[in-house]
Amino acid sequence: MVNKVILVGNVGQDVTTREVSSGIVANTSLATTEKRNGEEKTEWHRLVLFGKLAELAQQYVTKGSKLYIEGKISYRKYTNKDGVEVNSTEIVVDTMRFLGGGKKDEGEQRRTAAPPPQSRRPAPALDEEIPF
Repeated sequence: MVNKVILVGNVGQDVTTREVSSGIVANTSLATTEKRNGEEKTEWHRLVLFGKLAELAQQYVTKGSKLYIEGKISYRKYTNKDGVEVNSTEIVVDTMRFLGGGKKDEGEQRRTAAPPPQSRRPAPALDEEIPF
């Protein structure tokens, strides 16, 4: 049996964290958008991160950050503060990669994916002959 999710999207809200008996837990949301038949559809996903990933998210992830996420789908039921039973679907994150976007503070360097390597030799102009 396999329970695996891979998402690439933009963070919809700043990360919130809380201490629990087993360590730190972080929560945020991720928006993924797909185009079909010329229309865009955005889905929102609740993310839950534990331990070191939660600490990294708290430190570096802000609203608008672009992330690559791997994890698993988790379903849970709880009773909210108004006494109403709520069903929740969440993505428990196992892997997180920073793809860029968003800033926590002005001037702060963000972790982003490395830019593609630059060629050392410029490409020939279109009207130049290319020796073969």
